[in-house]
Amino acid sequence: MPSEHRRTPRISVDLPARYRSEAISLDGRAGDISQDGMFFMSDFLDDANGEVNVELDLPDSDVPLRLAGEVRWVNDAPLHAGMGIRFVNVTMNERLRLANFVIHRTYRSL
Repeated sequence: MPSEHRRTPRISVDLPARYRSEAISLDGRAGDISQDGMFFMSDFLDDANGEVNVELDLPDSDVPLRLAGEVRWVNDAPLHAGMGIRFVNVTMNERLRLANFVIHRTYRSL
């Protein structure tokens, strides 16, 4: 199996998340996350072309982190269904919140 090459570290999480596209709105969970993207787990999937929006409930804030993204791939395998979403047009504030969460979670698990 080829190794994955990612620009930023990806960490496992289990966070409430919401997904919105022009076609569908879904409630689900973030299964992993990095500064560049996330795996959105849900019983229902979307094959959106174009921009989608996700909201993540981070444990250190009462305000959800709202990010724009694009669906890069869809996995419809039972017990691991979800979508790989790459974040796009991330503002500096969003990037800082996401980076702080990933860094704190990474060092807490060491």
